[in-house]
Amino acid sequence: MVELVMVLVLMAVGVPPLISIGNTCLQKMHQGSYVSVATALAQEEIETILGDKAAPSRGFSYIVTGNYPAEPNVSGFATYARSVTIDTDSTYNSVTFRCVTVNVTTPDGQTCSLSTWILNQ
Repeated sequence: MVELVMVLVLMAVGVPPLISIGNTCLQKMHQGSYVSVATALAQEEIETILGDKAAPSRGFSYIVTGNYPAEPNVSGFATYARSVTIDTDSTYNSVTFRCVTVNVTTPDGQTCSLSTWILNQ
């Protein structure tokens, strides 16, 4: 009987931390997949913007924030939100450029940001 009580006490003390560790591991695994998806969604939007810049009908002048509205629910990924910020023109060595930043928010509230410069050349 004493042995049974000892086993129950040890389980009562040892099992809850193991469950907590398991839950933490599962959350971290999901966070990794969320960040991977968010990075891909941000890269997709940057590729779209680069494609617009290269398109003869659009070009550098088309690359303004107003042409890339915020997406509170990204198509196909309803729990992700995406927004684009395009800074005003800067010039260096007679080259005009804009900094483009794409932010994607994951279902657990993390934000993944990717930035690039678009040159007017």
